[in-house]
Amino acid sequence: MKTTDITIRFIAAVLASSFGCAAIEREGQGPPEFAAGQWRVRDVAADGMAANKQSSGIRKSGVDSEVSASQLGIRLKSEAHAESGVLRLSCECADTTGRDRAVTLSFCMKFEASGGVWHDDPQRARKIEGVGEFANLVDVGYGVTGMASLYPLAVVSVGDKALCLAVPPEPPRMVRFVYDTAQKEFRAEFDFGLSPIPELFPSRADAAVIAYEVGVEWPFRRALARYYDLYPDAFRRRVSKGGIWLPFQSIANIQRPEDFGFAFREVAPGDLHTVAEDDKLGVGSFIYCEPQTNWRSFRGEEKPTYEAYLAQLKEDADGGDAKSRATLNSAIEREDGRCDLYLEPIAWTKQAPFGCNADPGAPSNDFQNKAQYEMSLLEKVLGWKDQPPAGLDGVYIDSMEGWGLIQNYRREHWRVTRYPLTFNPETRKVCLFNFWGTHAFIKDLSGRLWEKGMALMGNDAFFRFWFLAPYVDIPGREYRWIEDGKWQSVSDERYLFLRSMAARRPYLMLMNNDYDAAGGRMEEYFQRSLFYAVYPSMFHGHSSLSNLAYFYNPDWYNRDRHLFLKYVPLIRRLDLAGWEPVPFAAVAPEEIRIERYGLAGDGNLAFTVHNPTDAGKSVVVKLMRKELGIRGKVGAMEWIGGSELDVSEEGEEIVIRLELNSHGYAAIGIDSIKWRSGGEVRTSGAFSDH
Repeated sequence: MKTTDITIRFIAAVLASSFGCAAIEREGQGPPEFAAGQWRVRDVAADGMAANKQSSGIRKSGVDSEVSASQLGIRLKSEAHAESGVLRLSCECADTTGRDRAVTLSFCMKFEASGGVWHDDPQRARKIEGVGEFANLVDVGYGVTGMASLYPLAVVSVGDKALCLAVPPEPPRMVRFVYDTAQKEFRAEFDFGLSPIPELFPSRADAAVIAYEVGVEWPFRRALARYYDLYPDAFRRRVSKGGIWLPFQSIANIQRPEDFGFAFREVAPGDLHTVAEDDKLGVGSFIYCEPQTNWRSFRGEEKPTYEAYLAQLKEDADGGDAKSRATLNSAIEREDGRCDLYLEPIAWTKQAPFGCNADPGAPSNDFQNKAQYEMSLLEKVLGWKDQPPAGLDGVYIDSMEGWGLIQNYRREHWRVTRYPLTFNPETRKVCLFNFWGTHAFIKDLSGRLWEKGMALMGNDAFFRFWFLAPYVDIPGREYRWIEDGKWQSVSDERYLFLRSMAARRPYLMLMNNDYDAAGGRMEEYFQRSLFYAVYPSMFHGHSSLSNLAYFYNPDWYNRDRHLFLKYVPLIRRLDLAGWEPVPFAAVAPEEIRIERYGLAGDGNLAFTVHNPTDAGKSVVVKLMRKELGIRGKVGAMEWIGGSELDVSEEGEEIVIRLELNSHGYAAIGIDSIKWRSGGEVRTSGAFSDH
């Protein structure tokens, strides 16, 4: 372990022996060049880079002279150690001037990867060539570029090895992984705002990274599998049930509801009397909550304005309304000093939402903050305080990532944040990433639920962020499948991110559509859901106030009933078996897609296959017997069509042949698997009574 006030260089012995790069002599030492790493800090406003002459690839202008961290008014304290083939590094960045600062703290690993491969996700990869940066980024509106990495890890492969850089799932940090061909660097970049105001880390921020090697075959998938193993609690499955999502509607109003595979229902606070019907069918009931908003109706005939809405909010607070008081304590403050209020038209409601910081530690003054207000309501209906339980199985949080990208300039909120500040990419002004307040609320709530054997369900999980992976037991999200009158499936890239972050937990989807227009393509929705073991359900069109929810219209759900009866049990088989990121199976032609579920040793090994092309294909699947732990002779059954498949042996490989229509799907169960209806999975107790 080394500690220094400026930078830390390390020699990654756990990595150096196997990448096969040419050794470069430096001061009498000869490890591979890629094995040298360094923490660097940049003062974004001053454009200074501490302790290194080389560009970080993120400066807007060149600075060739070496600048020390102390000259920038910054102190770095770093640590590194290796254990079980994993290099763990951390760095604290502290301002010594007492001013608000916008900085980028970067961990930079030197190695030559030209001609190698940058892996965007489990399916996509690009050859590293030319001059530029390779990254898989999403727009977050913060930091030096306004972008951050979609995944908590990144992978570069060279020759017969692959290197993964990752960040721990807890505590969460916004990170940008980059391979820079000009600087020949693999970097993890963290954009921080430093201010003396936060009580937990005045004028400080910290970051941590890990580095490890994986095999070059399926390297991103292997990196994911290793990540799950390194952080098992963050990806533990806590619910033993699997099935589809029903929003709000009473299950008793649906004809023969047992046909649809309902497992999880969100319940409005005024509908607790309907929970008993859920229990009869073994459906879990989850009370609705959205702590980061206050949706309000406007009183009056004139056109609503910000000033009028705020006046009504204050009037209600003065009149004793607890929610209004809580909203004023937790309201987000925009850069112009105004509270956050969205006044643009919303198709499905005439209400307008005030955005709130849901941090339980937000100032409460003489009244509750928004987190405390919402928690007090939940404590009552869950039977934790003042009244008997209503029979609920947990809590449903809506719009988990919603209002997260808003920049909060309310300094009294900065004081209590648990996570580092950041800065505006254009003005470089320090601000608070509002999502951290929602994260703090969800983290606290999930722990309390687990103690009671209950579960947390959430909408809008894993759209831009992976940060909630350790806390959401039943993640899901709404998607429109028809845009501008055209059918548009949710992309493979999106499904893979959802699947990767959910890991072996159930993932739920709600289709929002014109269901008359979608009628002829509903089976495609079910088959695509089967491929990724995502439970398919429906809500409504979200295009006008007159939209009817899917399960309110018997014409729609009776038309599609046979699809639920056919596909949901198959999806449940795969879900309960559990997604395994590394398939240990080759498929030809190369454009054919494959995913694996279950383990041969557990008797639930299965594969899904997809032909994304416009032509039918003769498909050959080769299973790696040793890696999959398959013993003896096996057979294979295609579940969708119910047909037995041609199986043969080629050395240590098991060969399965099948035909797939254009854009067709298959689900293959390996013989000797004995499926039990409503099968079981290993759980840790929560929601295990369903």
